[in-house]
Amino acid sequence: ARVLVDNKDELGKGSLFYYLRHALKLLPNDIGIFAVFTDTISNISNFSPASKHDQSPRVATGRAELFKPFYLIDTVDINVDHKKASTLKDSECPQSFFMYGRPLWSSLTLSPFDNVKGFEPHDIINLAMEKLVGGMAYTWWKKEYKNKISSVESLAILGPRLCIDIVPQSEYASDLVSSYMRLCLKISDDRKSIITSMPTEPVLAEASAQIMNDPDINLIELINSLTSALKNGAVEGGYRGELVARLLLLKAWDDVYEKLDVPSTRIHYSRFITLSEFLKSLLADNAYKKIALRLQERVSFTGTEFGQAYIKFTHFISITYTPDRKDLLDALIRGVAFSCKRNQEGADIIIPMYIGALNEEPSTDRISYILIQVKNWAKNIKGGDYPLSATVSLSPASVGIEQLPHMPFLSLYMQLGSSKGFSEDPSGTVETKGAVKRKHKIDEVLQDYNTDCDDTRDRFLKRIRTKLSEDTSDVKKEPNKDVLDDASDAEIVTFQRYFQIPLAVFGLSSEVYGCLEQATTHTSVIGGDLKSSFKQLLTAWVDPTLGGNSEEVEIVKRMEPM
Repeated sequence: ARVLVDNKDELGKGSLFYYLRHALKLLPNDIGIFAVFTDTISNISNFSPASKHDQSPRVATGRAELFKPFYLIDTVDINVDHKKASTLKDSECPQSFFMYGRPLWSSLTLSPFDNVKGFEPHDIINLAMEKLVGGMAYTWWKKEYKNKISSVESLAILGPRLCIDIVPQSEYASDLVSSYMRLCLKISDDRKSIITSMPTEPVLAEASAQIMNDPDINLIELINSLTSALKNGAVEGGYRGELVARLLLLKAWDDVYEKLDVPSTRIHYSRFITLSEFLKSLLADNAYKKIALRLQERVSFTGTEFGQAYIKFTHFISITYTPDRKDLLDALIRGVAFSCKRNQEGADIIIPMYIGALNEEPSTDRISYILIQVKNWAKNIKGGDYPLSATVSLSPASVGIEQLPHMPFLSLYMQLGSSKGFSEDPSGTVETKGAVKRKHKIDEVLQDYNTDCDDTRDRFLKRIRTKLSEDTSDVKKEPNKDVLDDASDAEIVTFQRYFQIPLAVFGLSSEVYGCLEQATTHTSVIGGDLKSSFKQLLTAWVDPTLGGNSEEVEIVKRMEPM
């Protein structure tokens, strides 16, 4: 349809679209025919402008009328139920993986002819990579543009993974929808703002990961372009700490897979790894050692080591609700972690975790989680309300997931703004005699617990609560059958302290985060400092002097004397 806008008539005045609209008016009014214009890269205002900008007032006053633009096309995930994974291992298979997101991906795996195969998985991923660079052949784009990646290209590449908020009034919003796979959720009546979103789409997240980790692509340049977009006001900058934390977590995730020998035909980054593997990649050795022994502890409910729990997240999605255990299991299968709703109490990021086997039928009873609180305090080294903000507040009861956990969970406190780099266990407080007594009672229950009991989560919790109620005045004597809603405050604190494995990390350097160790031989970080790029993003703010000459910069400074 863009040809109708680009090409003019013989006199070079009106566009072909202008004349076609007039021709459509000549159709009989009672035959019920209307025209639909579709395109993927043109601006919506070309075909459906605001009424005050319409070149032909007669269209509005006559019997012909322009419909509002069609943009709410609800086809995401329409094929998911057709191939529901029966085990977590099955969710790694292409037949399940490509069912998520747009129907394009799943349709390419199938063929309308019995004697013709569908696309191979790596071919579909290559197509997704090309879509993320504006529809160009990826190998050609990489050769031509790898040293001059634009801000909009950086946003397109990082967008499927990082959960970036694009300012609706930014010109990038329209460009990302029209040419780089971003979805349009709402168009203002004056066409001046477009609310956009990047849904949780595992195929695009995998494609994004492969571009970010391509040896010929400079990751630092991608991060610096994101920083520039934030300074230009194109990216929402109010939650920079969380944005940096998400990028840091994804960097650690990717680094695990860089050490694995995976055939090029495989889906590389969208597979399960253990909690220990991930934390070894994320943390520096001195930080990892602070929780290493806790990771070796046996989980009573399943009989497995806590560090052998499975996680899978290739990207983040912003949510407007507090997830429950079913939401966490669905996210784990999909390979996505949650960026919590604004003003969410307790946590900023939730990463689902499965303490069980990959080849068993997934159960919500085996779901645990990593709860992450992000701070960007420059003046207060440890952040406000510490250590409560790293322990009591960073618990499932405070977040609203569940009152009583029945398996270990990790609480990670990331104070990125600290000028000093160090880590510590924030739970080093003196416990009361009552708390120590309740802890010993839980030990008594779990010491001889046999996983062959085949308990559900509810029965398992009831065993513990019944034991706690013996000679304990501040615990309910007869726990209700519904163990989710009637826990006492004492029980909530007891379970939190018993099952929580907390770690507080301060600063943003390779002293505490092993994934910031810069491999000098890797071309993706040559020519820049990875740590500095992360810090620039952490402290970036809208800068009206960006791109201006020296005289303009001085004028802006005089306009803002304070």
